[in-house]
Amino acid sequence: MGVAELESLYGSRAITGLGSGCVAVEADAPILCERLGGTIKIAEYLCKSRFSNMSTLSSFVIKEIVSFVEKSPTVKKIGISIYGLRANPARAISLSFTIKRRLMAKGLHVKLVIPSKDTALNAAQIKYNGLDGKEGYEFIISAGKGEVWVGRTRSVQNIDSYSKRDYGRPKRDPATGMLPPKLAQIMLNLAKVASDSSVIDPFCGTGAILMEAALMGAKPIGCDINKRMVEDTRENMAWLSKENRIKECKTYICDATAFKFREKIDHVVTEIYLGPRIHGRVKEEEMRKIIDDCDTLLRKFLANLSHQLVPKTRCCIAVPAWFVNSRIFRLPTSRRLDRIGYKRIEFECMHGRPIIYHREAQAVGRELLVVEKT
Repeated sequence: MGVAELESLYGSRAITGLGSGCVAVEADAPILCERLGGTIKIAEYLCKSRFSNMSTLSSFVIKEIVSFVEKSPTVKKIGISIYGLRANPARAISLSFTIKRRLMAKGLHVKLVIPSKDTALNAAQIKYNGLDGKEGYEFIISAGKGEVWVGRTRSVQNIDSYSKRDYGRPKRDPATGMLPPKLAQIMLNLAKVASDSSVIDPFCGTGAILMEAALMGAKPIGCDINKRMVEDTRENMAWLSKENRIKECKTYICDATAFKFREKIDHVVTEIYLGPRIHGRVKEEEMRKIIDDCDTLLRKFLANLSHQLVPKTRCCIAVPAWFVNSRIFRLPTSRRLDRIGYKRIEFECMHGRPIIYHREAQAVGRELLVVEKT
């Protein structure tokens, strides 16, 4: 999902896969980690080399990192994260201590920050140890197809800010399902929302998408059929505006399957009703009823919206995908968008697979439909 977000913003030609969990991106301007929901950390490219085995790879990595730290004598801490290799945590730790010993031999004493599990440091370890350049560096080692890349982390997701917007906002509604701020950002980027463009969320709930749109500099417009949801959105947006300069958010109480928006629509980013909460196995007739209800809502909404969009208007719509009875159930309309005036955007990195956000053990996930009006 994170790679699809990057492909949406920079194009498939700008992206090089470097193994599991890591890609290289060619960009003309600095990439802002705080605006990328699917990117945990951003590293600056330092060097790369071909390698034939783990021994030659390790020798190259050790030499380059030691040389880099030598030129930065004020560095107090370092951490090593490995992606795309068949490395285990023990090997990653061994490599880290080898680098530390080489530095000590040169009279340089640094503290090692070791991954808590797996072979990579998490966002909290980077942030709280200042490994984004404040007190030291995290070095990224990523390899695949006989080539190893080395970089140093320059920015990391602000987990405190995300947590504040998720759990610290005045109004939250667990009963209706809460869209995480990171996922809202991904959806906005999949829709290619730009600063000063208008973003309409016709099922705004408590305003998670509108909040992230406002922080991107867009003009947020929200509506919901539930009056209390609209009131909650207004309170959350007022709370957000106290610490951030954001554009005014327009809100309406309306039925998204019939409402006619007065504003110019540049983008539509929304999450429709995900259906009732379900647990365990579900009877087949009950599952058919749930799917039919949600699919009918999606069809009516898209039909109403179609008459209000100009061709090429890009939208990202989260719809339910169910993981029950050892199967995955998707909405039929998600496969028939061309019949109702929309073209589905395909991403090379997905290789024809749907973009689905799903947490383990949850019965309901979200399929992200990225479409353009034809």
